[in-house]
Amino acid sequence: MSAKSGSAFDAAWLGSQLTGHRQAKADGQRELSQGSDAQVKKLAQTAAPVIQMHLDMLQEATGSVSGVAAGTGGQAATRPAARTALGATLLALGGLFAAGSLVLSRRRTA
Repeated sequence: MSAKSGSAFDAAWLGSQLTGHRQAKADGQRELSQGSDAQVKKLAQTAAPVIQMHLDMLQEATGSVSGVAAGTGGQAATRPAARTALGATLLALGGLFAAGSLVLSRRRTA
């Protein structure tokens, strides 16, 4: 991904975030159904709606969900305010995903 720039980077980054959020969702569901540590299960339960919301946003941003409103056809993305808001949202998603993954991985190894 580091060799990419512009829209190619954006597409690669969004794809990696989709994969990561799908994996985080699956890991959380597995923890809820098979886990034994009450704190980790509570964390997975608390994180589930946030992960799902992020996944929904990523799917909408990439057009990987059918039945989602078509939106503006990308016209909003050409406006500076929309681009800034999307960038901030995606940056926040990445930070939350990284923090959640770190917490879950530390709990599993403990």
